[in-house]
Amino acid sequence: MSDENLQILSGKGWLYKQNDMLYGPVPSQVIADLINKGILNANSDISIEDGEWKKIRDIQHFNQFVIQYEARKRREAIEREERKQKRLGILVLVIKIISALLVLSILGMAGYFGYKKFISSRKSEKPPVEDDSVEITGVTMDEWLEKHPPLVALGTKKIETKPEDSKTEEKSAKESGKKSKTAKDKKSAKEAEKGTKVAKADIPAQKPPDGDTPEQLSDAEIYEMIQKNISKLFICIKEELQRTPDLRGEILIEFVIKNDGRIGDLKIEDPRFSNGPMYDCFLKKLMMWKFRSFYGERKIVKYPFYIKSKK
Repeated sequence: MSDENLQILSGKGWLYKQNDMLYGPVPSQVIADLINKGILNANSDISIEDGEWKKIRDIQHFNQFVIQYEARKRREAIEREERKQKRLGILVLVIKIISALLVLSILGMAGYFGYKKFISSRKSEKPPVEDDSVEITGVTMDEWLEKHPPLVALGTKKIETKPEDSKTEEKSAKESGKKSKTAKDKKSAKEAEKGTKVAKADIPAQKPPDGDTPEQLSDAEIYEMIQKNISKLFICIKEELQRTPDLRGEILIEFVIKNDGRIGDLKIEDPRFSNGPMYDCFLKKLMMWKFRSFYGERKIVKYPFYIKSKK
């Protein structure tokens, strides 16, 4: 049996060095505990009291504690690394999920707004529906002037003339030998006073009857303008057929021609279309019309459209 083992069995003390310091004597169990705590290792120097200094790895009894300690430390290091990798993996997974959700959200929003913009552009570019089962017509010249009188009617109020116009009329009356107004003239004057007020902005500068400006527009002039632009007005009805596929019957529009030749008030007899897209479409296109100026009473024009199913 070696001296070291005899020393262990005898219970004599051990000396050990640490950081250039000498400690001991201590029992064998203390040396084993210091190895288990990592304070002493395989290269630490120990000695039996008054004996030769040796490395712990050279003493079989203590070397087994070194082996156990190193094995435990390796196992703990592996476990720490595994826990670290697991936490890192979870973190990477969370980051990937968040990134994927952000990408999906961005793509979803881009797709939604792109689709919305695409649909809006398609709607704006979509031509009016061409339905072979529906026929849209206006009226002929004869129907307009004969079968549906009065489709063009005078306004309810005579436009007020300027003072100089009144003087001209008085001069004409004197020249023609008329010295007094007839009962009919008096009645017309009273009706003019009671008539609906017309905004001054709607009334151009008045000219006397013998001026260059005509007194009235003719029915033929109005009808010619309507026939020239009828296809543009049909577009408004065709667009409404997209919104109201079962639309049938008569659509009667009424508008005013002001003295400057522009279109004034618009009215659609059908209460369903007293406002809305079709009304706005008609008004927009009518505002582009321009008749010649006239000084007489404003014109009120009624024009019907007929929507019927083709046989």
